Amino acid sequence: MGLKTADPIPTPAFFRTYIYILSISPTLLGKETRMFLILLSSALTYVICWFGYTFLLHSYRDVDPLVLYHQSSVANTRKEGETAVYRSVDTPHGIDLVTGLRISWKYKLRDGNLKDIWKLGINHNSKITFGQEEYSMDSLTKTMQALSNYIESSQFSCIGVDLSQYEWFIIILTGLCSLRDFTLHFHEDLIETYTSTEPKVIFTSFAYLDRVLKSDFDTIVLVDSPPCPLVIDSRVATFSSLNLINENAEEYEYTFDLKDDTRNLLVQHSQGDAFTYNQRCFVSSISALLQSLPTEHEWSTKDRLLTTFTNDITFNLNSLVKIFGALVTGINVRILPPQKLISELDNSTILNIPDNLLYQLMPKRNSFLVSRSRWLFSKGVFNKIAELPSFRPLRLIYTSILEPPSVSSPFSSSYNYVQAITGARIINERLYEHIVGPIVKTNLFDYRITGGFVDRKHTFPRKLGVSANNGELILRDYQDYSADQKEGKLSVRGFNVGIKDIDEFRKDDYWTHTDIVGKFGGDGVLYEDIATH
Repeated sequence: MGLKTADPIPTPAFFRTYIYILSISPTLLGKETRMFLILLSSALTYVICWFGYTFLLHSYRDVDPLVLYHQSSVANTRKEGETAVYRSVDTPHGIDLVTGLRISWKYKLRDGNLKDIWKLGINHNSKITFGQEEYSMDSLTKTMQALSNYIESSQFSCIGVDLSQYEWFIIILTGLCSLRDFTLHFHEDLIETYTSTEPKVIFTSFAYLDRVLKSDFDTIVLVDSPPCPLVIDSRVATFSSLNLINENAEEYEYTFDLKDDTRNLLVQHSQGDAFTYNQRCFVSSISALLQSLPTEHEWSTKDRLLTTFTNDITFNLNSLVKIFGALVTGINVRILPPQKLISELDNSTILNIPDNLLYQLMPKRNSFLVSRSRWLFSKGVFNKIAELPSFRPLRLIYTSILEPPSVSSPFSSSYNYVQAITGARIINERLYEHIVGPIVKTNLFDYRITGGFVDRKHTFPRKLGVSANNGELILRDYQDYSADQKEGKLSVRGFNVGIKDIDEFRKDDYWTHTDIVGKFGGDGVLYEDIATH
């Protein structure tokens, strides 16, 4: 049998004509004809490049650009002086907000509590490293059980904390209050004003001892040791002197009680006020954190979380959300001082860092690849062409705005620079005092460089994002900011809000006021007017 010649690949008439024009010898044509063909071939070349550019950009984008212009679900009605209620499209109107872990119990679903999460951490055999000291969940649990026995035997009714460092102890006490029916009191200042006739214990450091001595706590336990063994006050003891560690402690067994899901967990004392956080504040924020990511970007046991604690309790509460989220998914956690975070990224895939440190601690690089990478990000294309080797394991960065941003705060172009050199996606979270976790967050795929809005008298330069999945937002009339123009002062409603006065809270339909002034864009994103700060 003879060989059969393959049929020629069919070529579109457009390209056959284009190739023919390019193949004609210029010497066979007149001057005008040659000029016409040159212009025609240039136009055709431009059209081909334009179509190729458009097709390639579209095929490599993470999401269709139309998705980024519809990031919020907006209610159909609104009240006088208010905008409509805005939610994330992840939890649109008509669907329940994220309230918790959704654990199956007696043919029902319940929200869960930190006891459930701690038990998951034990089952995963997760490890938490503080600096260079690594602790297994088993060893942390034994310490907590021994500490719990000490507190119960002393009949302390109140457990106070006055610490800005010693992160391991904050984790232990938070876990302690999740395992036993204790309520933990965080004291920011003026702790001498907190009084009670029942026995109380406070854990603090030697640096804060002077102000703690002014309080009426019956027992003061120093987490660290004083520089010299002086007897300052009969109420003072050191943590090491309590001899709490019991290697033979029984394995922790969690017996569920439905009341555990609604029990108060923390009380934050600030400037004479007390804000109460129940279990749902935490479990709703933890679930919202984990459920807000697409399947291919979810946290998994292959990840490793790197986080920190600062002097800001709002950020520390957000760090606790990340840490307990890691326990749910079986991720190992490492906690370091803020300034050491960037230098310890070689073995971490997820980073939680304050916004004001992110850009400062990043190495400065100016190169062709960096500029091309930033350009691709601005077009919606995630890329790693300028990624530095030291950041290679990193895939996700959570950066938190702790205070009202200033003009010098990082904006979308700066975040794209960080994404370019790290090869990691960034989720920017806006925190607010007395709320657990973010109230607003940016979209994982939103790399757009926006100039914000200039609307009549005001400028809204900063892109904050959309509501967290366990909350919703409105803007209310404020000075010359009009809700009719979708601008005003922000109010938040959700399951992660600390409550000061429940009666006042109910009067305003559970809305919490903030001092954030902003505008909802046509894309459903909240933009902040930083000039008001």
